[in-house]
Amino acid sequence: MNGILGLSELLMESGLSSKQRHYADSIHNASGGLVRIINDILDFSKIESGKLDLEEVAFHPARLARDVAELYRPSIHNREVEFDLRIDCEESLCLVGDPSRLKQVLGNLLSNAIKFTPAGHVRLSMSARKEESGLNRWRLFFAVADSGIGITPEALAQLFQPFTQADNTISRRFGGTGLGLAISKNLVELMGGKIACQSVPGQSTRFSFDILCAEGAQPLPGTNSTSPSPVLTASTLPAEQAPAASLSAQSPMQEAPTAAPAGLPSTVMNGARILVAEDTDINRQLLRILLARRGCVLQEVENGLLAVDAMRHGQYDLVLMDCMMPIMDGYQATAEIRAIEQAQGRPRTPIVALTASAIEGDRQRCLDAGMDDYLSKPFTQVGLMNTVEKWLQQTFRQENP
Repeated sequence: MNGILGLSELLMESGLSSKQRHYADSIHNASGGLVRIINDILDFSKIESGKLDLEEVAFHPARLARDVAELYRPSIHNREVEFDLRIDCEESLCLVGDPSRLKQVLGNLLSNAIKFTPAGHVRLSMSARKEESGLNRWRLFFAVADSGIGITPEALAQLFQPFTQADNTISRRFGGTGLGLAISKNLVELMGGKIACQSVPGQSTRFSFDILCAEGAQPLPGTNSTSPSPVLTASTLPAEQAPAASLSAQSPMQEAPTAAPAGLPSTVMNGARILVAEDTDINRQLLRILLARRGCVLQEVENGLLAVDAMRHGQYDLVLMDCMMPIMDGYQATAEIRAIEQAQGRPRTPIVALTASAIEGDRQRCLDAGMDDYLSKPFTQVGLMNTVEKWLQQTFRQENP
């Protein structure tokens, strides 16, 4: 799926006729839809098995609400729908929680509100209240209200059940897996809160929920407080309801590309030596095209054993390492490479995991194996380039103190 999405996006950027572009766009959108269904099913299965863990990351609730609103505001363009955002919270308030999963819940609710509101308004409200327990805990309150088609009392009774939608016509007309609200309910409960819905058929619907967060230290100015560090992740906005956009669009979990810091060249990618260890040909092809555009010099190997051999006899600025490969996987290969570096007194080469694994704790397993970062498939062009440039900049600083 990573290769299909990436190459179809590249195809759309080439000189196509209108009919060819329509076909390519259909392939890309259908593949993205399938990935979103897969992600929903994986999320639900992890929740059901008790394997979904939450991050603990510092974030600004007010900024998060604003970011999510801006992401979904374009979805009502050219429609008779007003989008209203109301924030009753100090801009400086910094808490610790899982902003990624919070965005996922808000994304589910907002996309449903927009989808089922042909005219009128959609409103996102949030507020914060410090708990009286004295344990420096805060409770965040969110509400998503709309003037859409509403939900019948019979449908409300089973609204949060998995694989359930209000009625069969909803599925036929709007699509979806019927998992979004079930996932949202479980995520809210994992974050220490409850979710509820009130609706008047044909008039309005209002979803409300709360979550519990710990008081956090103030992040430094200019830092991306809604992203975990050092691990980069793909966007977890739900899938079936995410706004239609090219995969190259900036995701809420990715920082926008920035200019190189003072003392660094305008680009550290031109001429950079990158080792790609990936057993799937279409994924190697995608990486080859994307990175060659920026002037990178790639060596490609098909398994971890060949990656270890390449590192033993060559020098690279960065390694992109698939985790699941034949003969020797990426975890074993990384451990071998770190041992070689230590034995030979060589500087540490950044290794970024490229993996489609959805098993909880996989990111930590990558770090424990000696990898420096994690990029999940399918990755975006922006996510790949940001990650590669980030670690090449670090390599440049080490070589040019």
